[in-house]
Amino acid sequence: MSRLVQGGRRLLDLGVRNRDFAQDRRLRILNAVAVLAALISLLYCSFYAVYDWRHFWREIAFLPLMALLYTSVLYFTRLGRATFAMWYLVSVALFHLGVISWMLGPESGSLSYLLIVPFVLALLMGENDRFSVWPIAVAVGVLFVLVSLSVQSGSITSLPQRVQIWIFLVNSFGAIFLSCVVAVFFRWLIQVTESELDAERRRSDRLLHAILPGSVVPQLKADRRKVIAQDIPGATAVFADIVGFTGWALRTPPDEVVAELNRIFSRIDKLCGNRKLEKIKTIGDAYFAVCGAPDEMPEHAERVADFALDLMAEAENWDSATLPKLRFRIAIASGPMVAGVIGRTKFAYDVWGNTINLASRIEEHCNPGEILISAATDAALPVRFVREAKGPFDIRDQGPTELFRLISRTEKKGRALEARPASP
Repeated sequence: MSRLVQGGRRLLDLGVRNRDFAQDRRLRILNAVAVLAALISLLYCSFYAVYDWRHFWREIAFLPLMALLYTSVLYFTRLGRATFAMWYLVSVALFHLGVISWMLGPESGSLSYLLIVPFVLALLMGENDRFSVWPIAVAVGVLFVLVSLSVQSGSITSLPQRVQIWIFLVNSFGAIFLSCVVAVFFRWLIQVTESELDAERRRSDRLLHAILPGSVVPQLKADRRKVIAQDIPGATAVFADIVGFTGWALRTPPDEVVAELNRIFSRIDKLCGNRKLEKIKTIGDAYFAVCGAPDEMPEHAERVADFALDLMAEAENWDSATLPKLRFRIAIASGPMVAGVIGRTKFAYDVWGNTINLASRIEEHCNPGEILISAATDAALPVRFVREAKGPFDIRDQGPTELFRLISRTEKKGRALEARPASP
């Protein structure tokens, strides 16, 4: 049974590329209707053959040919030619139903199947199709009238009255049943499509939340053309650069380099999440994050200082056969900055301003295993952080700048610790 279901599913999916939901739905409907029409044609052919093959010899010769033509629709859907297959199926159906109704006579009720043609075509038509369903509906009406008014006697007129009634009822209710089957199948396809679209939407949301701050995503989804920019009066930026990584990477196979860097940055991502920092990007082997943007965070300097000390502790306890020793240079600066989303197809949340430039320049003066902070960050830190003054540095594009080294944290409370001068 499972093999039969799998085979039926493969038959319905002929030509489906999983690229365009509307196109895939059209192909599945075409495949289903073509198979149903072929099976019904063979079923009627079998009935006529069993009942009286001499009386219905024309129908018995005609119906297998129609079943073959319906089956040939699958060849075109397999090639992905949905539009051609649609009009080919409509043409075959009109020819089939017109001829068979003329053979059997209007009393047979086979004309009822004609009404399904515009109904199925309406389900198949897309918004961008240049043709309308109304010409086909008119053609069906004309064909219906012509066959109904035909004076020629059909095959069933010479049959007993009871048999004529049964054939009329079978054709009439068969047309209703087939319409219901197609409608239910179409509704099932819509539900499947909606489920796939919902899954795709959730996946897109996850991707957006992975690359953009949570508070920015709703703004971007509401209007992708909107310029998302923010003036941040106070936030803290941090750069963490891996010491000696470039030289190590030159001596190491690429797959090991990428795997190790991914492992390191994954750990940093977790530390960022724990301290509620916003990762901005990675630049080579450097990690750039901020706190206080886009969402205001009063204790932004404190959270970044905790993050930096957590990262140093992580480096001390690093265990890896590939990169046995892990050390960082960490630079921190606090102050105003501008934040926003750039890009139209590839979105990126970024921050700019002198505070970012200062943090980047401070990193150039860091020693391996050292955390340097700006004077603004030092002033914003509470008493539990131990710092020492490093003296003024001639920072590129900044001039003489007072920097401090973040040493550790304590649980002491009271007045702020005075900055101690650097040891000679």
